[in-house]
Amino acid sequence: MEISRREFEEELNWQLSKLEVGKEDNTSASLRHREQLIKRLRQYHLDAYTQGIQFVNELEKLYRRGVLSATSPRSQQWILDNGCGSGGVVSALADFGYRVCGVDIDADALALAQRRPAQSPHKRTFLRGDSLTLPFREASFDVILCKSVLEHVPDKMRYLQEVYRALRSGGVFFASFIPNAWWIIECHSQLPIYQCISGREQAIERHFGVQPWGLICPPNFFQLRHLLQAFEWNFRIIPQGGVKIGPQVFRKVVAKALQLNPLWQLLCPGWAVLARKCDDE
Repeated sequence: MEISRREFEEELNWQLSKLEVGKEDNTSASLRHREQLIKRLRQYHLDAYTQGIQFVNELEKLYRRGVLSATSPRSQQWILDNGCGSGGVVSALADFGYRVCGVDIDADALALAQRRPAQSPHKRTFLRGDSLTLPFREASFDVILCKSVLEHVPDKMRYLQEVYRALRSGGVFFASFIPNAWWIIECHSQLPIYQCISGREQAIERHFGVQPWGLICPPNFFQLRHLLQAFEWNFRIIPQGGVKIGPQVFRKVVAKALQLNPLWQLLCPGWAVLARKCDDE
């Protein structure tokens, strides 16, 4: 049943409020941390549609550059959002005419995704499934997207094996942001030197009173490159992040300069990955 944005926000607030249930630590510091966390998670889910539009823009660039084949109408090509969460990216792509399927293991997130407002709900499909054993035949998708998922997957090689299997020849795998294990601030919890903390997941729960992200195990640059080199595709690892102050033109110039620095490739906050599966001979 289609709902309004206001009703969607109310349902999102209700789901996030469940994070506070059953927590014994009600000190002012714990409550403050929990409130900050819930506010950040709420904004993340609401911003997901905007992030989906960014995916649309990137796909359009790939079509124009010929990286993605446009021999068949885009409305007949299938896109998979592998780890779709609350469905913002799926809904945005569907509204722009793409046929999209979202898969996630989280039943609550999928329930939210299916009720998310969309202009073209008939073009989107949501399935509950494990990213490590995708419920699809080989070569099912023209594009597979990954937004903030890989750092939560313990068996990253298995995840990429499933992506590669489900991707058609000439298809594209696009990961929007993969955090860097060597970056000083962990992007989910905002805790410093996260990879050096013993009992990291427990530390997050002590800090916030909840642990909404599950496992967080981002790769470093060499681990990520090693994973991608295991498959027959052409790939690029693109540094992400940079200066967030000053005029936009200044930030773009600095970002461009940083990308030319090999050291930034290793130490940047994270990366996007663009990989095109080799065509069959």
